[in-house]
Amino acid sequence: MELNRIIHGDCLSVLPKLHEEAGEFADLIVTSPPFAEQRKKSYGGIPENKYPDWMLSVVRVGIQALKPSGSFVINIKEHVNNGMRSLYVLETILLLAKEFRFVDEYIWNKTNPFPTGNKKRLKDGYERCLHFTKSADYQFFPDAVRVKSTSKWAGSNERRKNKGAFTTSNGSNMNMSRRITGGHGAHVQRHHPALILHQHWASRRIPD
Repeated sequence: MELNRIIHGDCLSVLPKLHEEAGEFADLIVTSPPFAEQRKKSYGGIPENKYPDWMLSVVRVGIQALKPSGSFVINIKEHVNNGMRSLYVLETILLLAKEFRFVDEYIWNKTNPFPTGNKKRLKDGYERCLHFTKSADYQFFPDAVRVKSTSKWAGSNERRKNKGAFTTSNGSNMNMSRRITGGHGAHVQRHHPALILHQHWASRRIPD
């Protein structure tokens, strides 16, 4: 397969041809698909009610060309209709997750978001990057983006090892024995999550 070549074409027709030539050749596929008819005058678009099935057809041809160790990343965020977030992106995620491995969701932090002029909604300061794979044996390189922690709780390696002196599997690769059996100084209330949310948003109130 020829490298360093830009191909202009429809992925639904180009990718199957490349797959015929080279098999599972792609390590990474990244796409930022069109919003559901939000740029209709520029490039058309897909209606919201047809978007999940359309996106599934795109991901299928991409996954076919993907190596078992590869990843498929979709950058997208739903728009607002009549003051409410559209649900077509969530519906798309649920549909794709029935067929492929939904590994994770990353956040693209937009440091200079476009102002909306809406006084009852925050700026669109982020977009989703949805990570899908075809197998559990995908490549992952966290050290490539790792930054040194500035938290005051970041201790030495020895301190971290001591925290993990007891082993309990909780599905997250974290040691929970001491946290569960050692007793926590704070009293956890029944409605603790709601309390946290209330305190969080109260501290972030925007002045009139």
